[in-house]
Amino acid sequence: MTWLRVLTALGILAVAASALIVFALCTATSRGERAAEEAPPDLRADAEGSGLFQRMGGDS
Repeated sequence: MTWLRVLTALGILAVAASALIVFALCTATSRGERAAEEAPPDLRADAEGSGLFQRMGGDS
């Protein structure tokens, strides 16, 4: 009976470890793709330049 508990515990640990690995790989891929891309365009400057929005104070 003890071997059944050991196998069950190992199975649970294996499932948890594989789920953690899949989660880590998925999140690393999404962060890696974003880091590799160039910076997003400056939407604030585009909006202010269009004339639809007035320049608000603060950073330029």
